[in-house]
Amino acid sequence: MAGPAILVLTPRKMSGTNRQEVETLLSAWSGGLNVAGRNHDFRVTGRPFLMWFGSENTEDEVEPDLPPDLPIGFVPQGQVGLAAMCNQTVDHVLLASLASRLSAILEGIILLDGELAVDERTRGFSGLTSIGPNYHAATADFIHHWIESPSFRLPK
Repeated sequence: MAGPAILVLTPRKMSGTNRQEVETLLSAWSGGLNVAGRNHDFRVTGRPFLMWFGSENTEDEVEPDLPPDLPIGFVPQGQVGLAAMCNQTVDHVLLASLASRLSAILEGIILLDGELAVDERTRGFSGLTSIGPNYHAATADFIHHWIESPSFRLPK
């Protein structure tokens, strides 16, 4: 069963140098990327993941279903999608860790789509903004703290 997916929204388009930076980072973290069309598959500690640029329509487009005025501090110009291909807790933790690292490096924000399992301890951390029904924007710092929570589970 496929696992969760996350989008990292960025303040700049993901083309040229920015794209190479992401591919180089993921390749270094995983030991190599396999490219098949728009999808890049890779493994982290033996677990399978996918990465892609852009939306379903085009590699240069930000997800068209996003609310038009996101309260995230920038207008998204690019996005990197990440998905775990398995659904165990380790896959959720690895995916969230990868997204957190990419978000910090790309000065982006992590978009979570779905209901969040956030406990009282985690609610106290800053960096999580509800941006619509079942849409949440999270900072790399919030994700880092949330991973430590016993109730951590990415929406699917």
